[in-house]
Amino acid sequence: SEGRFAAAEEELRSVVARDVSDMLARRLLGRTLLMRNQVKEATTHFAEAVRLSTDKRGLQDPMALQDYASALHRAGEYNGLARIYFILGNAMLTTKYREMARIRPPYTSTFRGESATIGFLDHASLPVVHASVNGTVGTFIIDTTEGEIVLDNEFAKLTRAKVAGAPGSAVNEGFVDEVGLPGLSVRNVPVQIRNLKRLGTREINGILGVGFLLHFIVTIDFKRDRLTLRPLGTRPESRGDDIPMLIANDSTMLVSAVIDGKDAHVAVHLGMAGKQ
Repeated sequence: SEGRFAAAEEELRSVVARDVSDMLARRLLGRTLLMRNQVKEATTHFAEAVRLSTDKRGLQDPMALQDYASALHRAGEYNGLARIYFILGNAMLTTKYREMARIRPPYTSTFRGESATIGFLDHASLPVVHASVNGTVGTFIIDTTEGEIVLDNEFAKLTRAKVAGAPGSAVNEGFVDEVGLPGLSVRNVPVQIRNLKRLGTREINGILGVGFLLHFIVTIDFKRDRLTLRPLGTRPESRGDDIPMLIANDSTMLVSAVIDGKDAHVAVHLGMAGKQ
């Protein structure tokens, strides 16, 4: 339950207060804070964990670096993120985030009104919407098991997405100048590039994942067949109870539940309606 995470956070804070050199406690505290969307403080603890992990040769713990990278990614601090991937030896992600950091802050959003409302073309399996990439319109699904936006290889070529890895690879990393939705323009957006399957008879050009949606206040309304995005810091019109979500990573959202009388956490997966 949410109360258990609060208790875990309190206990981990006590451990860190008693021993500021406890690297593992700092990492666990950082992960707890990141799941509760306290990104800035989580980043601070991960940075200190990396410092504490540095040995006499100047080498740092790879797992601590990965934790730090997760927080920097969520914070949009791509200069620091590129440096971490350079240390980890990932040339493709180093290039991707270094180039993005040179242009402008990621996910720079411009609304043409107070919010952007996007109608579903279909939602029999997953919600399907139209979105544009660098001015070219494509068909996208909304999938809460994905992180950054995913583009199909052929659509990425058509839209001239900037590719960080070897051109023509089956799986690649990159970014695009603009993603457009009705009433909204988002600039400097990271993407993953790979071959996508059809959804039934419909050709799919891309996927809007959690990594994209986290930059907005999101309402997915199946009854009205629409997605509504609002700037962070605003509140949607309340139509029921607010249920806090935990962000386990950029492709997994959890909610607290009670199953057979026991506290549990369940994943929010739009494609698993009616399944357990």
